[in-house]
Amino acid sequence: MINKILSIKNVGRFVNYLCHGDVEFQRLTLIFGENGVGKTMLSAIFRSLGSGEPQYVLERKSIKSSGQLEVCVRVDTASHTFKNGNWDAPVPAIHVFDTTFINDNVYSGVYVEHEHKKNLYQFIVGDKGVQLANAVDELDVKIRDKNEDIRSKEREIQPHIVGSLVVPSFVNLPAVADVDKRVVSRILWKSR
Repeated sequence: MINKILSIKNVGRFVNYLCHGDVEFQRLTLIFGENGVGKTMLSAIFRSLGSGEPQYVLERKSIKSSGQLEVCVRVDTASHTFKNGNWDAPVPAIHVFDTTFINDNVYSGVYVEHEHKKNLYQFIVGDKGVQLANAVDELDVKIRDKNEDIRSKEREIQPHIVGSLVVPSFVNLPAVADVDKRVVSRILWKSR
């Protein structure tokens, strides 16, 4: 659990924030404020800490300052520091549910893309789900490859089918039990 934001320097509106007083997070902590006061920036810090992806913090550099970006957050009993463009250690148990999460995983614009569904599925189901989703993706690739192989073979066979039949119809013709005898007798009849 995130216990406290110890300091934020040169990130968004927080040029030199140091915690003072009782600012320890509780089991349920509500952060609210007007637009533009730093709520989304805090989400970006938490997302960066959870994913280990520094870009979420780096893209929020304060305009007012030329100093290095630094963040220190206490999670459980350990302090985690963002310095020199990276976290000392990410905390993968942190997940941020906000508009960025929705845009990346659930919904964007007018329709839900395959990538959104896949990301949401992987997020909800966990490690085992990710393994299964990867297995499904591999099978999808194999199916696409096999279907393309079938279409290629159909294109090769089609010119050799007499009449107006297409390959699927030709393949589904009923079996003829004594086809070899009929072919031989027809050849013999024509040769007379």
